[in-house]
Amino acid sequence: MLTRAANGAVCLDGFQFNARALQRDLAGFKEEDWSRRPQGAAWADMSLLRRGPGGEVVHPRYARCGAIRAVVSAFAAKPIDVLLARLNPGGRIKEHRDFSGSTPMGVTRFHIPITTHSRVDFRVSGTRVGMRPGSVWHLDTSYLHSVANDSQRPRVHLIVDFETNPAIRRMLPPLEFADVLHQAHFFGLCAVRGSSLMFRDPRQVLVRVRSAIELRIHKRSIVDLV
Repeated sequence: MLTRAANGAVCLDGFQFNARALQRDLAGFKEEDWSRRPQGAAWADMSLLRRGPGGEVVHPRYARCGAIRAVVSAFAAKPIDVLLARLNPGGRIKEHRDFSGSTPMGVTRFHIPITTHSRVDFRVSGTRVGMRPGSVWHLDTSYLHSVANDSQRPRVHLIVDFETNPAIRRMLPPLEFADVLHQAHFFGLCAVRGSSLMFRDPRQVLVRVRSAIELRIHKRSIVDLV
């Protein structure tokens, strides 16, 4: 059973993972394991598994994260990225799109909240989406999305990117005409922004084209490329 909470956000109601077990895995990491992100001082992430040009890069502690690995193995697809994303109290990520987790790029991104709060305001396509710990959400990042943590505790999600194979596709709602129009619109936006960037910084255009090829063709992580 599926619940489409917003355009770009679908809850897989048939999946529910043990949030306490995931929290125990999370507690095993140290503060120095987290990397700060350019989105702001409150935002940090941690790569647990990443498929790069030289093969898989795995965090030394990943083998001991039984609950996290159980989430990844529950899907009949090969992961491209497995990471933890943390937004500390007061943190905000402005509304944006990106193609690292976008359906049009052949990627299916799942969010599994580990720690969250009712005062976390996560919006997709302008609609507030409430996510319970242990639930599973497909987030298509080609849609506009934002998040604000107005609580007093960190919000941590496990984020897993998979190749979109037939087994994964069967887990999601069938494509509707509106979805096809959205994908065309998204690629149009990419083309317009690429043309604009060509005049200002041609080198960045080449970097982004390379990123798109790595993700769309080779099914490799582009976290360190964009």
